[in-house]
Amino acid sequence: PAAGAKPAVAAPSRVLVIDDEAIVRRVVQRQLERAGYSVVLARDGREAVRLVAEQPDIADVVLLDLTMPDMGGEEVMLYLRHIGFRKPILVISGHDEIEIAAFSKKFQVHSFVQKPFSGDALVKAVREAIAAHAPA
Repeated sequence: PAAGAKPAVAAPSRVLVIDDEAIVRRVVQRQLERAGYSVVLARDGREAVRLVAEQPDIADVVLLDLTMPDMGGEEVMLYLRHIGFRKPILVISGHDEIEIAAFSKKFQVHSFVQKPFSGDALVKAVREAIAAHAPA
């Protein structure tokens, strides 16, 4: 590098949070931004699908609530996989892990975060998902 040139700083990883509950979106956004992530919010499945269609590289990881009115998590997942979205997807749900297991395998879900979750558990799950999918 030229004298005095600053090394390039990596952009923060981007997380797309899809949840129909405003309080959940706000809490997750605050926790992730505090940990250094850039956060994009979608209030439902339809908004998420529109955002990804407009900008396919919108996120490095997706946090997806399964239970939403109108267009639920399974429909969002089908759409994302159909268009070739291969970034890690973490399911956030109040359902228990056993109920989520078959769904997770079917859609290549990276992991499951049980509601209610702590900020530390959420950040750890996102960090692990990004690390597991980082180019070698």
